[in-house]
Amino acid sequence: MADGKVGKGAMDCSFEIFNAPSRGRGLKTKVFLNKGNRVLSCEPYAFVSRSEMRGKICDSCLSMGDNLQRCSACKMVYYCSQTCQKKAWGTHKLECKNLKKMSPIMPSDTVRLLALLLLKNDPAKWLSDLVSHSEQIRKEKSDVFAFMFEMLNKYLGVSMQSSSERVFELFCKVNCNAFTICDGELKPIGLGLYQTLAFLNHSCEPNCIAVFNGPTCHIRSMKNVEEGQELCIAYTELMRPQSVRQKELKEQYYFDCKCSRCLNEIEHGSEMNGLKCAKNECSNAVGFYSGISQDETCSECGSDVPNNYTSPSITKLYKKIESTLSTVNQMTLYSEKRTEALRICEELLSEVENILHAQNFQVIKIVDKISDVCIEMELWNKAIHYCKRSLGGYLKFYPKYHPSTAIQLYRIGKLQVYLEKLDAGISSLSQARSLLEICYGKQHSLTIQLNELISQTVQDMYGQQNLSMLEQ
Repeated sequence: MADGKVGKGAMDCSFEIFNAPSRGRGLKTKVFLNKGNRVLSCEPYAFVSRSEMRGKICDSCLSMGDNLQRCSACKMVYYCSQTCQKKAWGTHKLECKNLKKMSPIMPSDTVRLLALLLLKNDPAKWLSDLVSHSEQIRKEKSDVFAFMFEMLNKYLGVSMQSSSERVFELFCKVNCNAFTICDGELKPIGLGLYQTLAFLNHSCEPNCIAVFNGPTCHIRSMKNVEEGQELCIAYTELMRPQSVRQKELKEQYYFDCKCSRCLNEIEHGSEMNGLKCAKNECSNAVGFYSGISQDETCSECGSDVPNNYTSPSITKLYKKIESTLSTVNQMTLYSEKRTEALRICEELLSEVENILHAQNFQVIKIVDKISDVCIEMELWNKAIHYCKRSLGGYLKFYPKYHPSTAIQLYRIGKLQVYLEKLDAGISSLSQARSLLEICYGKQHSLTIQLNELISQTVQDMYGQQNLSMLEQ
């Protein structure tokens, strides 16, 4: 993603830059890393909170809060304390008057981040070293930039003293190098540009993961990494088949991934993009709607693959799923529409599970959405059922110590504890803890919160057992 020197925002010296053949520059470790090691920590050169989170999180530390105080001048950004407000003023003063002018409309995250980069009086030299893919973006996203440039002009007004070409180049670099900042549950809360992190290359079988504590990013190892081995993270969602991952990487980052997983996708299991075997009692996955292969018979039971298992028909079904889930996402914003949203999702699931394998990524997306809606509607037992149903796919397709799996187990455990299924809850929470301690570390706020819940649940369970003994 970048070409240049390691930035001052990076902590630790267990890594170094090297020239990665056909991949530009990369980072590799200078020492052996155990799984769960923190490789480096990096502060953002510039960041903004997610506009959808306005008034819900502090614009400095990005923590959630109920009694946030907004800036008295622009009334557009919020802080959890005077300490955070003072810390943020050095950057916020660059945008305060422009935000006031736009009030009550908050500019998009990308426009706001671009504006901060343009308004800084000491533009970092390393920005010029970032990969931009400007030629490809000019061909494919010129209309997107034109709209962005118009919004930026409206936002900055007379403060806009940069040429269209300079802004375009910066837009390209943000497009290819900015990181989505997430909270402990992997929900997007901000957008930031980090110098050292731009050296990390992608792999669909990553050995590291980017974890955020507020705007600070920590790179942690998810597996043992030998001295001299390249450090890689995933740029895209891993619960996707090879064809989808390749498409997303090409459209966003303009490269073709040639990692071991992409080159040997079938070895990782055909279920993620698989179809259901025609023989009901057979649990095997058959066929691929595009890409790697198209089975004619089930490799497990020998049943013929139905004639309707063709690329066009499955592609059409996938598009229907995406469209329906998009509609449901909008419906669930309104509490009065959630019952209808749940009905639509369950009907969609009933339709597709007769064709798609139970661990097909589209099925898992539907099941996850149903569990989300059930939680919003406080349908706890149904929520547990669907959370458990998708867990098998998480365990199979994500790296062993991936936070998505840990958070799913944490979710199940909390629901079990709430429903007073304490033994099962402690088991699920303990599994989540073993994963979180590797991918997040023992000092992360989510890990600490989990430990507190386990301790409290153990106390409650033994208290109930003692009460039962007394009653006997």
